[in-house]
Amino acid sequence: MWAMPLLDRIQKDMVDAMKAKDEARLGAIRMIKAALKKVEVDSMKPLTEATEMQVMNTLIKQRRESADMFRKGSRPELADKEEAELKLIEAYRQQYGADFISVMPTNLYGPGDNYHPEHSHVPAALIRRIHEAKIAVAPTVTVDGSVYTMFAQDSLRIGLSVALMTCICMTAC
Repeated sequence: MWAMPLLDRIQKDMVDAMKAKDEARLGAIRMIKAALKKVEVDSMKPLTEATEMQVMNTLIKQRRESADMFRKGSRPELADKEEAELKLIEAYRQQYGADFISVMPTNLYGPGDNYHPEHSHVPAALIRRIHEAKIAVAPTVTVDGSVYTMFAQDSLRIGLSVALMTCICMTAC
């Protein structure tokens, strides 16, 4: 999906910042790399896209909170530094395919479920297909070879049905 893995891109950008002698950017990139590497070492396995985005979201939240605290503490120079780091982290997150914060964990429907339309659990695949149809403003959505007409209220109705089925399955199983 990505042209270059996030850690590789961060390493390349770190070298570029060193060559340009851009200390502020270099410090922020090192902080991002350290956070990603810490999670990778702690989990003892390579980072997944979802894990990388989770780390980036955590860093964004930390920077926002820090900037707010520095502003309240009359330290605008430190707040500006935090906000510059925040913009860099957000740029990486947006570039690597997630300019949002997910409220639904990626493993909600099973370990490693990635909402793939062909190789994931039924509710996850259905959610993804409906979402893609809505984004593409498609008049129909195909589910298991059947074509269904999409209306504006259908995506909400189907989404609520899937959520209800999931709750029932989770409590019954």
